[in-house]
Amino acid sequence: MRPKLNIVSSLPELVAALDDSDSNVRAWSAQAIGGMAPDSIAALPSLIRLINNPDEGSRNSACIALGAFGPAARDALPALRGALWDSSEQVRAFARRAIENIQSH
Repeated sequence: MRPKLNIVSSLPELVAALDDSDSNVRAWSAQAIGGMAPDSIAALPSLIRLINNPDEGSRNSACIALGAFGPAARDALPALRGALWDSSEQVRAFARRAIENIQSH
């Protein structure tokens, strides 16, 4: 039998990685945080900030991760609504889905 991992213990490192200079590190960190939702709720402010990152992949991942929190991410709605005006069609689509996930529960 394999031991159960407590991946939430890695949350501080994942939050710090949202500020990494490598866009792939930022994007994958956001995805990992979203995968831990709702246990990773402490990362919400950092994910909200990531919506304004110049890198499209980081913005996409932030929207996806925020949507994973459902109603617990209501504080992200203003930033997600702002992302509906993003220059990237993909970011706009992920922001719409996140808003739907947050408001539909």
